[in-house]
Amino acid sequence: MANEKGKSRVALLGKLTFAPEARSQEAPRPVIQGRFKYFMAVFKKYNNQLMVANLLFLIFCLPLLAVLIIPTVLGGMENISYIIAKTTDLPYFMTDIGIGFSSGQGILEGRLAILKIYQFFLLGIAAAIPFMSPGLAGLFHVSVKLIWQDPFVTKKDTYGNNVPRIGVEFFKGLKKYWLPMLIISTVFAALFAGVSSSFIYFIESYWLGAAGAGQWILVIAAAVIGLLSLMLLIYMLPMTPMYSLPLIIRLKNSVILMVSMFIPTLFVTLVAALPFILVAVTSGIIKIVITAVLLVFGSGFLSLLLSNFAQYHADKIITPIYEAQHSKSGKSKKKTQNNGARK
Repeated sequence: MANEKGKSRVALLGKLTFAPEARSQEAPRPVIQGRFKYFMAVFKKYNNQLMVANLLFLIFCLPLLAVLIIPTVLGGMENISYIIAKTTDLPYFMTDIGIGFSSGQGILEGRLAILKIYQFFLLGIAAAIPFMSPGLAGLFHVSVKLIWQDPFVTKKDTYGNNVPRIGVEFFKGLKKYWLPMLIISTVFAALFAGVSSSFIYFIESYWLGAAGAGQWILVIAAAVIGLLSLMLLIYMLPMTPMYSLPLIIRLKNSVILMVSMFIPTLFVTLVAALPFILVAVTSGIIKIVITAVLLVFGSGFLSLLLSNFAQYHADKIITPIYEAQHSKSGKSKKKTQNNGARK
């Protein structure tokens, strides 16, 4: 049984499109002994450069940050529901027990009103995601080059050392990859909007006592689609600057790698999502500290992590097979030319 699974995986990996990496040919490939150890070494060595790329990326996150901050500024979701309903006095949630205050409001009615605000909030997040795409293009361009140890545009410091000009490299990546990143971000934003709206619809139906089989199937399907979308991004984002391939081919390769390496991909997805989950479920000083760390280091750390993970599969699968095929093709061509010369 295990042997059959192994054969199926090999057959699936054989459907990958093998291509050379878009790295510079000037720099030798770094020697990597221990992928996690290599990742931590690169992160520590180039932490300052990653912070610069992270700060530049945050510029393109301003619409998203605005959406995230608005509920706090306006006093929370409950208060926003009162503002939209033009409620001048806070309502008494007492009518469900039969006490008819003139300003009374049913508990269920109030909860549904707040739920609707959460839906608008999640749709606002979805609308802000495409604005991040230029920043993602620049950030992953820098992260992939760091993992490759590729040469950067540099300048001389006061001691005569070559210092990478991260800002220049960031905007080179932005210029080169903004369109595919925009397409990826827009599709993911649409999926995020659909998945979040499905959850809101299910919760609303459940509270109203109208959640039947259709609603349960919908929310389960939405959860699966949401998880698979995140897992697919694990490959799609770093592969955009890694390969000079059409977007549809990158998508195909990403799907094949995700399915073939499902458990490792799921683990990396959970690790990448953990900080955002902690921000969502914590409060007070803990939430403030996690948010601050994410703003300063988060994007650079995660982009380098995903680039390292994608590069691992490139080193183990895609590049060796491409080089073997290229070498075999070259030998066959040379042999044909020699036979022709003899004739």
